[in-house]
Amino acid sequence: MSKLTEQADGIYADATQDRGVAQGLADKAQSAKEALGTLAQQAQSSMQAAQRAADDAQSAVAAQNDNEARLQAQLVLLTTNEQGVEADYEKGVAAEKARQAAIAAAAAKAAQEAAQATPTNQGGSGGGAPNGSGWVRPSGGYQTSPFGERVDPYTHQRALHAGVDLAPACSAPIYAAHAGRVTFAANGGGYGNEVVLDNGGGVSTAYGHIVNGGILVSVGQQVQAGQQIAMVGSTGWSTGCHLHFETRVNGSAVDPVPFMAARGISV
Repeated sequence: MSKLTEQADGIYADATQDRGVAQGLADKAQSAKEALGTLAQQAQSSMQAAQRAADDAQSAVAAQNDNEARLQAQLVLLTTNEQGVEADYEKGVAAEKARQAAIAAAAAKAAQEAAQATPTNQGGSGGGAPNGSGWVRPSGGYQTSPFGERVDPYTHQRALHAGVDLAPACSAPIYAAHAGRVTFAANGGGYGNEVVLDNGGGVSTAYGHIVNGGILVSVGQQVQAGQQIAMVGSTGWSTGCHLHFETRVNGSAVDPVPFMAARGISV
């Protein structure tokens, strides 16, 4: 009986110990289960974050592709426009060269006709009633310097003399060569005191080296052919009293001798 009791107590003790071990293992299993759940949640969150990152990257790639397409289209448009601008520029250059050539040819022809019809450097009076074409000689005196390339007597540099010089006398009257509107009446630098008239039809005339206080018109004033507009002087780049007279067509200076001869006036 005593032996049986000892065996029973031993079995009970072993069972109690086994139960404790089983409980410990169960507790460890529960902890592992909870840890596994936490890891599963973290993995789920990481997977969702990765998916969002992948979606964002895909959107960025799509936006970049769209932007590249727009930039490519803009590049094509800019290239096309540049080619068009270059073509228009070349056309403009060619047209301007043709215009200048036509002006030069017309001036050369008029010069030849004038050389055959009237002598250059011919003295005469200025002003008076305009002829049938509405023009008069801008001043009296002989021509002292023609239109063309020369060594400038003031600067001593070779340059275009864009008009003709007429030398009547200091303070002699200067007349409007044709009716027009005054567009400039002030000091013109190398031209000294200067008056410029818009004579219409793209033609303008300029009168330089006017004596100080000798400008008799103002900007905006309408003048008639033969009307006195100034007095001869020696202001600006000048070495003596004379009138520097220019004729301009569309802003470009042309030789006044053939220009005026074609209108019946000798300068």
